[in-house]
Amino acid sequence: MLAVFLLYFVTGKIGLQLSSHALQVTLIWPPTVIALSFSLDVIAEGVESHVQSTVLIDLGCHLGQGYYFSHPMPADEFMMWFKKHHD
Repeated sequence: MLAVFLLYFVTGKIGLQLSSHALQVTLIWPPTVIALSFSLDVIAEGVESHVQSTVLIDLGCHLGQGYYFSHPMPADEFMMWFKKHHD
């Protein structure tokens, strides 16, 4: 059975402005380490930049979704996009 741990990449507000890269990593690292220690897949949600993607990969999170990869699209458009990028 595949277990999935959802991880939200913090880029907005949670009572304060989280613009510091160090603060973002500090908030993301603990749940990632915990999930990986239980052999769970970690999926980052809301990845919006190459820097965020690189940080997540460095932390051990190799799966993600967000505007950095693609904007939302209908299923038929997705199939064309997927074939274009994965052939």
